[in-house]
Amino acid sequence: MKSTGEVLGMGKTFKEALFKGLCAAGYRMKRKGGVFISVRDSDKGEIAAIARKFDMLGFSLYATDGTANILRLAGMKVTGVNKIHENESDNSITLLESGNISYVLSTSENGKDSASDDVKIRRKACLLGIPCLTSLDTANAVADSLLGGYSEINTELININKLREKRLKLNFIKMQGCGNDNIFIDCFDNDIDCPESLTVVLSDRH
Repeated sequence: MKSTGEVLGMGKTFKEALFKGLCAAGYRMKRKGGVFISVRDSDKGEIAAIARKFDMLGFSLYATDGTANILRLAGMKVTGVNKIHENESDNSITLLESGNISYVLSTSENGKDSASDDVKIRRKACLLGIPCLTSLDTANAVADSLLGGYSEINTELININKLREKRLKLNFIKMQGCGNDNIFIDCFDNDIDCPESLTVVLSDRH
């Protein structure tokens, strides 16, 4: 079976826009490794949902005791990490120096106290080039972008000197067989700047 129609270029999806914005801000969007989490008490009620997204992506979770207990209660496997003053040779700083951490999620009650663990962690993350997420909203945006499957390879780059003034229409043929849906676009007659990006959008049934 097949039918014909048009694809409307509806602009960037929300997750793709998030991904581009985070890359523009200098984040290296790694898809493996570990995530170190240490949040203030007021954020503990929301941290499990965000951590679960990183867990679903296959990241190893590390957290200080209070945060680790919250994540364990939510059914996630997490490695506990000593605070800096608790153990000089095995703590959050030595964890960052190990090279096993891809992201740091750190929120603080007293973010300006240079003697606090949180400030020391953020400073070390900055020195090591590890993305340090200091708000739950940003951490959630990073997780959503990674879950969206976007990368530098399949994300369309836009020439701001040649922005479209209206939606682009592409003729297509929809094919079905054995329960599979296929969208066929004749690229001999249609010029598609980034087929990888278009594929991600069209493959989302929602």
